[in-house]
Amino acid sequence: MGLVRPGIPSITDILLEAGVVSSAQIDAALDHQRASGVRVGEALVELGSASENDIGWALARQLGFTFLDLTPEALDRDLVQSFPEGVLRRLLAVPLVRSDRVLSVAFGDPTDREAIAELEHVAGMTVEPSVAAPSMIYRALEQFALASPDHGRPAPPHAHLAHRATLLREGSGAH
Repeated sequence: MGLVRPGIPSITDILLEAGVVSSAQIDAALDHQRASGVRVGEALVELGSASENDIGWALARQLGFTFLDLTPEALDRDLVQSFPEGVLRRLLAVPLVRSDRVLSVAFGDPTDREAIAELEHVAGMTVEPSVAAPSMIYRALEQFALASPDHGRPAPPHAHLAHRATLLREGSGAH
C-alpha cells in the first residue's frame, strides 16, 4: 500500500489544476505509461510535458512533504559524507539536517518505504523525508564525491553497476 491516502488528488490532478499540463498531455502520458511501464510522472517528463521539478513539486504536494531545490552549497558536507556514497546513490537520498533522533533527508522517491527504512537502519534514527528532483540529488552527491579526500582512489569493483541499478530501479517504478 502506498503513502497516498484516499481522497487525495493524483499527481496528474495537481499538475492539471496548477496549469502545468493539459488534459491532452495527461492522456498521452497515460498511453506512454501503459506502453512503457513507467510511472505517469516519468512519462510526462519523457514526453517533455513536465519537468522533473514539476513532478517533484506535485508529489510533495500530494504527500504533504516539502519540495526542495537542492543546492550542494547549502548542504552539510560533513553530514552527507558521514554516509556511504553508494548507499545514498542507490537510495536516491541526501541527508539534510540531523537533530536529536531525527534525520531530515531529501529523497528522489519519498514513497519508497524500503529506502526510508534502510536509511533509518544505517543512521540509527528516524528519517523525516522530503522531496527533491533526482537529478539534483545526483548532482549534489557527485559534487561531494569530487570534493572527498578519497576521490581519485580506484573505484571498488562493480561500482559502476550501483548507478545503473539505481537508474533501472527508478525507471521501472518498482520499489
